[in-house]
Amino acid sequence: MDLPDAFRALADWAADSSPLYETICRGIAEDQTLLDLAEEVPPDRWAPHIMLSAVHYLLLNGADHTLARFYPSLTDSPEDPGAAYPNFRNFCVTHADDLIPLLRHRRTQTNAVSRCAGLYPAFCYIDHQTSMPLGLLELGTSAGLNLNWNRYAYGYDSEWFGTTDSNVTVQSSVRSGSPPLQQSPPAVNTRLGIDLNPLDPTDSSDAAWLRALVWPEHTERLDLLDAALEQTQTDPPRVVADDAVETLVNHATSMPDDETLVIYHTAFLYQLSEDQRNTLHQALATIGERRPVWWLSGDGETDSSGTFGLELTRFPDGDSVQLGQYEQHGRWIDWCDT
Repeated sequence: MDLPDAFRALADWAADSSPLYETICRGIAEDQTLLDLAEEVPPDRWAPHIMLSAVHYLLLNGADHTLARFYPSLTDSPEDPGAAYPNFRNFCVTHADDLIPLLRHRRTQTNAVSRCAGLYPAFCYIDHQTSMPLGLLELGTSAGLNLNWNRYAYGYDSEWFGTTDSNVTVQSSVRSGSPPLQQSPPAVNTRLGIDLNPLDPTDSSDAAWLRALVWPEHTERLDLLDAALEQTQTDPPRVVADDAVETLVNHATSMPDDETLVIYHTAFLYQLSEDQRNTLHQALATIGERRPVWWLSGDGETDSSGTFGLELTRFPDGDSVQLGQYEQHGRWIDWCDT
């Protein structure tokens, strides 16, 4: 897909939830000056997300420009997004020297904490099958905020679960089924994340980039991210910079044997080639030959756009069960009663 089509595709995707980004993307698609600027993004990354986030990053960090008036993340009374593009273009031309390093070096590495609403019942399901505490190994973990899922509070409709006194509160709804939600969260002993280019949630620049990746209209997601970032300052999870597929067996071997090992991910599989997916399956089978392991895929394909499937496979036997599905930002879950 060439750059103009990539920006048009993101505009179509943003139409329902970000009128500002829809307007901006349609403008960039027809603007050779800004398309040339977007060429600074390496070809292995998706330029539209990086460019939008780079501008948002500078604005969130105090860049003084009229463009800020159009961002709900920066003002309680944003101006009409339909009039934003000339201001966006001027900002990019004026701040090109500040944008280029971000375009060249930053990546799309979101931590959608709200996805924990889909993960929580799945971990409760696993907890019901074992008498040992859980050992967590997350693939493609970014800053590792979703490794802390058992430290968060969960509101499903009008009931609360998890660590209910937590300042991190994830709101969701159960549309169907009866997920095995536990009032008290499952016990977790070890947490380890693997990411090719992890972010450090205690680093102010990395934390600011995480904030910039949230779309401007999604202020509730930004508030949730801020709460999770604040909580993790005193006890950040361990995240290593590595190829999550190629080094999985080695990292799994380092996990204590007196824990129930759970390997999981969200928004990860789509980044893998067919060969990499095969390597992942082989690695899981190899680990399963040495110890029992649960593989929780929180980004399974579904028939609905913006919906992730929850699939659980236990090795060494390789038996799988479809647990349900959830909206990609955790707004609701559908549970398969088995």
